[in-house]
Amino acid sequence: MFLAPSTAQRRQLFQDRINSVQETGTTVTDSIAAPVNTVAASPLPKRATRIFGRVAKFRHLKGTLTPRNTFLENFRGLDNALPTECNGFHANPERVAVPLNGPGGRIAILELKKGGRLPDGPYPAFFNTCKVLDFAWNPFDSRNLAVACDDGRIRIWDIKDDGANGVLMESSNEPSKTLQVDNNTDRVTVVQYHPLAADVIATVSADYVIRVWNVQTKACVIQLEAHPDQVFSLAWSPCGKFIASVCKDGKVRIFEPRSKTTAIRQGSGPNGVKGARVTFAHAGKFLLVSGFDKSSQRLLYVFRSTDLSTSLNTLNLDVSPTLLIPYYDEDSSTLFLTGKGDTTIHCHEVAEDAPHLFPLSNHKCTTATQGMALLPKQVCQVRDVEFARFITLTSNSIEPLSFTVPRVKSDYFQDDLFPPTRILWEPSMSAQEWFTGSNTPAKKLDLKPDDMDTLSNFKAQSTTPTSSTGPSIESVTATNKQGGFLSAVSARKDRERGAQLEAAISSQLEVNLTLEQDGMEGVDETEWDT
Repeated sequence: MFLAPSTAQRRQLFQDRINSVQETGTTVTDSIAAPVNTVAASPLPKRATRIFGRVAKFRHLKGTLTPRNTFLENFRGLDNALPTECNGFHANPERVAVPLNGPGGRIAILELKKGGRLPDGPYPAFFNTCKVLDFAWNPFDSRNLAVACDDGRIRIWDIKDDGANGVLMESSNEPSKTLQVDNNTDRVTVVQYHPLAADVIATVSADYVIRVWNVQTKACVIQLEAHPDQVFSLAWSPCGKFIASVCKDGKVRIFEPRSKTTAIRQGSGPNGVKGARVTFAHAGKFLLVSGFDKSSQRLLYVFRSTDLSTSLNTLNLDVSPTLLIPYYDEDSSTLFLTGKGDTTIHCHEVAEDAPHLFPLSNHKCTTATQGMALLPKQVCQVRDVEFARFITLTSNSIEPLSFTVPRVKSDYFQDDLFPPTRILWEPSMSAQEWFTGSNTPAKKLDLKPDDMDTLSNFKAQSTTPTSSTGPSIESVTATNKQGGFLSAVSARKDRERGAQLEAAISSQLEVNLTLEQDGMEGVDETEWDT
């Protein structure tokens, strides 16, 4: 006869089942639902084996517009018909250069310190007398602007200090210098200053040739081998030795102009014909190329600068007709990407480990941007944990945009975010020194203010063990293993607070420790014997 198990036996069987389930790693529900004669499934991986995403210090970067009184509002007359090789907007810490529509090749020069509403009348500008194709500020002189024009000339403009503190008070049509291509080509499409040497610029002309000029002597010193097709973009390496280019033929090339006129390396890049951009990253170890594929998908390629045979990573961003223009901050290794008319700034960290591009928080603009310019590190407010500052151009205003990182201990200098920065606003060598083979690196500057302590020192002091009357480490460890550490600490803190309260009250009140029964008369001691 079958006897049903008692209540105690059923409880014991259920507990044994739970214990066996916990040992195998399956859930209680799954184990109960499975038949007894079913082969047990493989145990799930433990929590410790899970792979988490890479943690970046700038993951939660935040973009904020500066106060409105720093804006330049009521801007009008922007030229939107510039070629794809031109970024269309450039700025330095003191002023901005904006191309204006209409004849004459006008570039308006506006002072950033004069925030507010711009006048309705004409802006002070440089008249180039022909169409402007590209332009760039001198990184070592905020009053010097180079302009590439469609008449085959590069015009060098200077804002004269005539008692107006370096402010362009009225328009001018007389450049300080003019560089002319020898074969009288009909246009110069790209112009860029050398990052370290003074008075050295690289240009691209309509004959697909990259030339390197000495501005002081107005001479073309180096002429590289012609590309087979239109050159979309060029970039100097951070060390100033190399030039990278991206061409309409879908090739990315690297030149060493002082030693060889032909490309020393080349590889396949974007296949589209709508334009491309190239820039060095991570101390020149990587080459970043933005472009399109045949279906207008915006792509970002990552190459190792020593090997262009294949890309390390190709990032598909979105479908859009506008070209993504890269802006790279070398201290934070942060890449900002946006296009004309976009409302989103895509942010990525460039790193040594694969896949070399790690997404950060994107920034959403309130209005569509028509151009951006990254300012040098010297303008950043490190007290506010500001690591990058842009000047942005919209259809009717010019606005400073600040990027910061949220930190709890913001009153300390965040030395993990602000390494010594290269002084890129002062030249490290002259043009003659560079052309003769010099490679003087840029000096470095510690951004730490004198009255701020570093975050690393604060962390070191907070983790240093100090003597106390509390329990020893051994006793705390043993108590913690028994599950009573928190209660022991709470009890000790309660006793300390009680003793402090009693001492405070005793110091304010007169305390009499004599009991009331001490003054009473009792019976005679002999009466206790009866």
